[in-house]
Amino acid sequence: MQFPRPLTEARLLRRYKRFLADVVLPGGEEVTVHCPNPGAMTGLAEPGMRVWLAPSRPGNKLARGWKLAELPQGGLAVIDTGLANGVVAEALSLGRIAGLPAFSSLRAEVRMDEESRIDFCLTTPEGPFWLEVKSVTLARQPGLAEFPDSRTARGAKHLAGLTAARRRGEGAAMLYLLARSDCDRIAIAGDIDPAYARAFEEARAAGVQMLGLGCEITPEGITPGHMVSVL
Repeated sequence: MQFPRPLTEARLLRRYKRFLADVVLPGGEEVTVHCPNPGAMTGLAEPGMRVWLAPSRPGNKLARGWKLAELPQGGLAVIDTGLANGVVAEALSLGRIAGLPAFSSLRAEVRMDEESRIDFCLTTPEGPFWLEVKSVTLARQPGLAEFPDSRTARGAKHLAGLTAARRRGEGAAMLYLLARSDCDRIAIAGDIDPAYARAFEEARAAGVQMLGLGCEITPEGITPGHMVSVL
């Protein structure tokens, strides 16, 4: 997935009110940008960090949105969680996601029931196969990324929907996109959200596949990478 135009480099001053950040542009101008990430962003919003911005969509009150951040030890992390589905859609079209059944077509943002909407539904000979995507950026120890970085009732609800699908005899998988370049495996942060951890274990026990996908991150774009372990 290529960014539509070159990203603008800046320096982070502060992130606040969850969806706002102040940055300094190369010429010294201070501006407020949209931070498209509802999580805690632990370790990814430190003042002075180098960040990359993109023009916002028409109609957005802020002219720029925050896309990437440079990690302290080098490499990049994806700040915009909304990019994950585009990366996964590209990986699906290229056949890069090991473990999925053969499918003839796919739909995005499909309603599973009255309360749940799932990121992708694959059409397979055996029936629908449901695929939910989460972007993983938290890292508290070397090489290990964790999800979630804050409590997420919505995330647990998605797991419950996948569990119900498996119990109906339908296929289901949770795909964790490793959206930072300094880790090679993924785990569940049960100390941050015990309810999510319980839902994860229940889903895995019901037969929901737990998949991890790495990616190559540059200021030019994000490319699907190799599969990684979900512990």
